Amino acid sequence: KHDIKACAITDICNVFGVVKFYSAAIKNKIKPIIGTEILLYTPDKKDYPKLVLLCQNKTGYLNLLALISKAYREGRRTDNTPIIEYDWLNHHSIQGLIALSAAQEGDVGQALILENMPLAKSHLEFWLNLFSEDRFYIELQRTNHFQQERYNHLALALAKEFNIPVIATNNSRFIAK
Repeated sequence: KHDIKACAITDICNVFGVVKFYSAAIKNKIKPIIGTEILLYTPDKKDYPKLVLLCQNKTGYLNLLALISKAYREGRRTDNTPIIEYDWLNHHSIQGLIALSAAQEGDVGQALILENMPLAKSHLEFWLNLFSEDRFYIELQRTNHFQQERYNHLALALAKEFNIPVIATNNSRFIAK
């Protein structure tokens, strides 16, 4: 009916919906893409930046599960939401994972909105050192949110400067009513 070739699920800081999603996708001949949207701990913020992690393969899935498990065991904060420490990504295997910048809600995007280009570039270089150019994507969205067009313009310029790919996403919740 919708002619969907592939679809991703990115629960927030968990993979609770994966089993039902995977089964339904396979049943309907849709390629399932499994991932999660993680929150990144920064001591000076209450609104933590996000990062989207997608699994390339089974190794990535197992690494994602290990990272999320650590967040539940060691990363809880006052609001009881599991939060990932930046440092964990340096010391935990991220093999088999692709990262998306989380558009305006990621650390690169937040710096771009503030027009702090040195900070945006610093965050981007951190992610590129971890994921390399072929596993990190600048995320763009066009959902008419506040300052989104400005963000998209700045993000495209940054992606061009660093010669890294962009990906268009949409924060969908439901396909039909």
